[in-house]
Amino acid sequence: MEEHIPGVSIGATMKKKPVLSAAAAVALAIFLAGCGAASAVRTTGEGFDRAECLAREFKGEPPCEAED
Repeated sequence: MEEHIPGVSIGATMKKKPVLSAAAAVALAIFLAGCGAASAVRTTGEGFDRAECLAREFKGEPPCEAED
């Protein structure tokens, strides 16, 4: 039989893991990773656009249209 400590409820001796906070941390990590990925894709796309314009200039084709 387990020994009971006066003034402490039996349920208080066992700590429950915070499932909700773990799920929130995972959701936050996915959200932040998505923002970083979107930024990386945007930066990569801009790099490809610059390279395309340089290639057109090198080939003697008409220059790219200026962005507004």
